[in-house]
Amino acid sequence: MREAIRQALINGVPEVEGRVFEPFAAGPETEKPYLIVKETAEEDNTDWAGFRGRVEVWPYVEQGSLAEVDSLAKKVATVLNMQFLQD
Repeated sequence: MREAIRQALINGVPEVEGRVFEPFAAGPETEKPYLIVKETAEEDNTDWAGFRGRVEVWPYVEQGSLAEVDSLAKKVATVLNMQFLQD
């Protein structure tokens, strides 16, 4: 599932130019903007035939205006919120 989430973000947030990482994979020298993705454990106690889990996405940009962070966060929400992703 991680790869499906990563690919959805790469496709839906072109500003990051494919820079979508797991926690601690990026460092201070990593070119910005980029996204950090953290997944929680999946749960199978749903009424439908699937799994559910929570995903946190942290946008990183060059220091400056928060408008770029807001723009990336809005795109991330559009790409992932209530979307069916498949590996």
